[in-house]
Amino acid sequence: MANADRPNGMLPYRHLTGGEIRTTKYNLDASNGDLITKGDPVIREGDGFIARGAAGGTFLGVAAGFIHTDADGNEKYVDQIPATKTNFTGLKVLVWDDPDILFQIQADGTTAVTDRFATFPIVIAAGDTDRKLSNCELDSTGGAGDELKIIDKVDITNNDWGANVNLIVLINDHAYRAVKAGV
Repeated sequence: MANADRPNGMLPYRHLTGGEIRTTKYNLDASNGDLITKGDPVIREGDGFIARGAAGGTFLGVAAGFIHTDADGNEKYVDQIPATKTNFTGLKVLVWDDPDILFQIQADGTTAVTDRFATFPIVIAAGDTDRKLSNCELDSTGGAGDELKIIDKVDITNNDWGANVNLIVLINDHAYRAVKAGV
């Protein structure tokens, strides 16, 4: 049976040491013009704020959600922040930023068991505004970039090596860890 083509961005799978998966709050600049969604990789900017990552970037981690202050002064949690942020104040991004977190991500094409421990770039795609999830995928054609290292495939029913397999990956090009070559 073919794997379903249903990208969900990057979501935590487990911690390398078995530790608890936690988030850290970072500031998000309201002038940032990107739609940012849960499961999107994020980067540090030179101005001290966080932004949505781009292919070829050094990632700080993955967006786990967002907090903003509403008109009544209450903090609200959301899974997505639109490109136009004029109605949002006090924006914070919750980031899975530990370099030892393994993530699940779907491949955009075909991968094989021989791709384990190799590095691959990421395809950054606009988030799904209905599901409020990222559409980022691992770029199975390779090319320039080594943002992600494949560890294995996710061991679930109807997930076989081949097209659109759900993979377990480590952020290889991480702000808190030096890039490691693939095998």
